Amino acid sequence: LLGTPPELLNGNASNGQAILAGLSLFQGRRYNFSSFRSLPSQTSNQWLTHIHSFDWLSDLHSVGSSDASIRAQEFITEWIDLYGKWDNFCWRPDILGARLANWTTHFAFFSATANQQFLNQILFELGRQSRHLSRSVLRGLPGHPRITALKGLIYAGISLPQSEKYLVLGMDGLENQLACQLYPDGGHVSRNPKIQMDFLRDLLGIRAALLTAYFITPNWLNQAISRMASMLQGMRMGDGGLARFNGAGSEEPKEIGKLLSKAK
Repeated sequence: LLGTPPELLNGNASNGQAILAGLSLFQGRRYNFSSFRSLPSQTSNQWLTHIHSFDWLSDLHSVGSSDASIRAQEFITEWIDLYGKWDNFCWRPDILGARLANWTTHFAFFSATANQQFLNQILFELGRQSRHLSRSVLRGLPGHPRITALKGLIYAGISLPQSEKYLVLGMDGLENQLACQLYPDGGHVSRNPKIQMDFLRDLLGIRAALLTAYFITPNWLNQAISRMASMLQGMRMGDGGLARFNGAGSEEPKEIGKLLSKAK
């Protein structure tokens, strides 16, 4: 890779240890997760989205051990063996975009102990899945999922050799989506505080990736982040958590505070 995007927020080491023990902790529930070959047949779509997006790689990364790195390699190899061919769910643009973002961000962690065969396999997969995402990035679910898809395409454009076209396509799409999805006051059209928070996290991740790769961040991105952060601050309650309306649930006040500090 030309480089790896920085990790915006560190993962949870306790959750990472749970993964090593065959469990996935997600939204206050515990799921058995020892292999992609033994995923529960009937379970939450939200959890499956989390699993196939590899959002939990940050938790394994936070453990930091060679065992965690090897376990990540095993999970990735399993996923490629089982889901390497197109699938309506696993290859959905937002899930694919999140997976590319997580694989590129944590590449140094899980490749540190890898052999050449694994490196060849993961680099081939990154290129193949990026090409598919470039053709389908705006064909998935509307709203915030399109930002997640575009984020993955932008990360691929920054990280993969000879992939500048993905960066250009992703940034153009992001600018258009911001115009469609944000009100002038910086609020997301859903008026859902949780979506507001997740949307801001994606934008902050994109800006950090651009800065790390020595790209100039466009004014429209900086302005969107500033407006969204101000709106998110206004959605906080006295305890620092988010107000619960329009479908939003409780969120960790410390995580919200960290995001807002990075928006300055």
